[in-house]
Amino acid sequence: MRLQKQIVSLIFSFFLITQAQAQAQETGDTTGIFSQVDSTIIENQEIGTNQAIDTLFVRKQDTRQNIPKIGLLLNQIVTKSKKYAIELGNVNLLLKAKPDFSEMDDRIPVLKNTMTELAEVVIEYEEKGNNRFINGIENFLNLIEEEQQNFEDRISKRVDDLVEAGDKLDKIRQDTIISLTLKNSETLPEIDRELRSIQNKLRSLDSLLITQELEIASYQSRVSDLSIQLLGLRESVNQSERNIQRRSWKKEINYIWEAPSYEIEDSFLTNFIKSVPINGSVLIRFVEKKSLFLTSSLLVVCLIYFFSKRAIKNVIARKEFAEQILERIKLIQNQLFISCIIITIPFIFTFIENPTIVFSSLLSLVFVTLSGWIAYQRFPKKVFWLLAIFYPVYLVAPTFGLAWGMNFDERYFDLFVSASGITLAILMYKETDRHLFVGSRVLKALSVFLLTFALFSFGVNIFGRPTLAKTFSILGVSNFYRGIGLYLFVQVFLKFVYIWLESSKKEDDVLTSYFDFQEIQNRVEKVISIFAIVLWFYALTVYLGWFSTIGNSLVSFLTQPRTLGNLEYEFSTILLFIIILMVSFFLANNIAYFASVFDQKTGSSRNKRLGSSILLIRLAIITIGFFIAMAVAKIPLDKITIVLGALSVGIGFGLQTIINNLVSGIILAFERPVQIGDNIQVGQLVGIVQEVGIRASKIRAYDGSEIILPNGDLLSQSLINWTLSDKRRRIELIIGVAYGSDMPTVQKVLEEVLKRDLILKDPPAKVFMQEFGDNSVNFRLLFWVGNMDIWLDLRSEVMNDIFKAFKENNIEIPFPQRDLYLKSVPGNLDNVIQALEVKEAILAPKDIKDSSTEESTSEDEKDQKDNKKSSEE
Repeated sequence: MRLQKQIVSLIFSFFLITQAQAQAQETGDTTGIFSQVDSTIIENQEIGTNQAIDTLFVRKQDTRQNIPKIGLLLNQIVTKSKKYAIELGNVNLLLKAKPDFSEMDDRIPVLKNTMTELAEVVIEYEEKGNNRFINGIENFLNLIEEEQQNFEDRISKRVDDLVEAGDKLDKIRQDTIISLTLKNSETLPEIDRELRSIQNKLRSLDSLLITQELEIASYQSRVSDLSIQLLGLRESVNQSERNIQRRSWKKEINYIWEAPSYEIEDSFLTNFIKSVPINGSVLIRFVEKKSLFLTSSLLVVCLIYFFSKRAIKNVIARKEFAEQILERIKLIQNQLFISCIIITIPFIFTFIENPTIVFSSLLSLVFVTLSGWIAYQRFPKKVFWLLAIFYPVYLVAPTFGLAWGMNFDERYFDLFVSASGITLAILMYKETDRHLFVGSRVLKALSVFLLTFALFSFGVNIFGRPTLAKTFSILGVSNFYRGIGLYLFVQVFLKFVYIWLESSKKEDDVLTSYFDFQEIQNRVEKVISIFAIVLWFYALTVYLGWFSTIGNSLVSFLTQPRTLGNLEYEFSTILLFIIILMVSFFLANNIAYFASVFDQKTGSSRNKRLGSSILLIRLAIITIGFFIAMAVAKIPLDKITIVLGALSVGIGFGLQTIINNLVSGIILAFERPVQIGDNIQVGQLVGIVQEVGIRASKIRAYDGSEIILPNGDLLSQSLINWTLSDKRRRIELIIGVAYGSDMPTVQKVLEEVLKRDLILKDPPAKVFMQEFGDNSVNFRLLFWVGNMDIWLDLRSEVMNDIFKAFKENNIEIPFPQRDLYLKSVPGNLDNVIQALEVKEAILAPKDIKDSSTEESTSEDEKDQKDNKKSSEE
């Protein structure tokens, strides 16, 4: 049968060729003969192939044009069946890896019921709520929203997985080969088995995919209902917040001297007790959600305590100056674990997300209470006892402030809190103004803050605004103590930094100098102080309920589009550009400084230190910061060419010196003729290099002064570097002895004195007879020390030993002498003689008896006559 089909095909092809030749002879065109014949042959071959495929497979109508030749078809079926089997296996794993939505099943009804109860609470406290009530509700809603967002993320991720699985199944299903089915499975049993397996898996996975899509759609609907309910409740809370803000500034009740204009439904204590279960549930739920973070924070406290304890032990065991170091950290040494907690709590406030008002109040209470142990050591005793006496006011006022409802009878308690705040502020201000001590300025500023808030609270309370009075009275007292705690946090943090730096030093006999200690303290204190101040203001604005208002207003002002000519801009981009540049400069300066400090303390040799290369680190940070600022502010980089053009004009007019110093600094960083810590001399300037800056370098002279030297002068002037290759230094002494001394003995004595450990043996010490001076024979001593830091001490020590050795060997150190020859005697010599006699009489011992008056008088007259006679001669 196959042979017959081939013969028919050949006859038909020959007929076509003959017909094509005849047609070409008539038209004269023979170029298309063979192409026409070839296409016809190919069509006949495909017809034969399709007929062969039709005898084996059953296929759909639309697959005929896409089916390849029978040999290729069988090969593709085998290859693709293996590929699709693997892909279907992956899809099967993806569909079976179904997330556990059981928690969602349990939590969604609970969250809905919770929001229903919160909606009822909002309605109940709409007329008597306060800022604490609003903050508590918002924190609760934040927890719910966080949980709802987590549900949406999990659902969204599962939807993406199902979409991916569906795309893979559609891609496999669209392949025409998969749609083929063998008419007789016994002809090609392996291929039939592969095709049927793939088709069965497709049907099974399709069914599983549809089931999971329906299930995930159900969860999407439930979470969407939860989200809608949450949005409605948040809108109600926002409306209540606006009502409270508007009502609190208006008169709510009677003036203090009038009869009460309100009715008390629940007592002050009853109202507080009602809020306890809600606050407790909020706290428990928040702790459960943040259990991992809180556990990690506790672990951080333990690690800080462990490393600090080991650092203190290392200092005690290794350092010669352990007593001085421990004296500087006395503030934390006695209460080390408490100090570790104190430096951790502010960072917990910073990094924890959406803390509830109850948790924040509790953590603030722990922070202030533990800070009291540090305040006892840091502040004068009278200041500490003032803080301790009024501490119960801080303890009680914020606690009762956790009550969500407002009982107008609380105004009398708020009056007591405000009066206590006024008293504390006045007493503290007088004490800090009378006595200056470390931290007195901070306490004075906090006293002014407390006095302002307490007076305002007292005034508005009298004039019938108890809600506003309660907010300001609680905030005044709580932020006063919280501010003191943050100040002590800064001081404790500095002590930890210092002990860690001292422990990390490799030199056991080196103590950080006072200047280095002050510089490190100042740099770290600036950063930590800014952090503490921002945290303090953040807490103040949040508790006042102003944070969202201020934030929204500021964002609206900064993001409003503005135009300047053809240029469109926003203040936010300009502000962001400036902030990033400031941060880059700040980081560059501080990283460079601490890198230089660490480099000096840990570098074993000059060649292994970074030294002046720290300038390159600074320039790199500033450059990266500049480009990041340009990118974040969306400033086109092609605008830099304009800046560079303007800069080139500026260089031409008057910036040559600045650019020269900048380039000189870069050259110094690469060539490294000067390193930080080198002892150099430039002209008459001598000192130690402290910093190689962008424009100028800082040199500390030996008298303590700091010299700012432009970098260009370091390259243009003659530079003497005493420590370029090593720190050895030669010491030269000129010692003079009397001419009558035994010179070999002098030589021997001097050589013996120079035999000591601190004087290098290579090169050896030398003693030379230098010259014959006017009054002495001068010897020249030359010897070397390994470290020039000790050359002055060693020079003094050698000179002292030489003096002692000369005295023991009766070697005289002469002094200048002159011989005077008098050619004539002055006429008033008698007056000189009398003056000398009077001086001798005054200096004479008291136990010598005076002569009689008559004898002394006669002798004086006789001497005067002799002197007069001699003067006349």
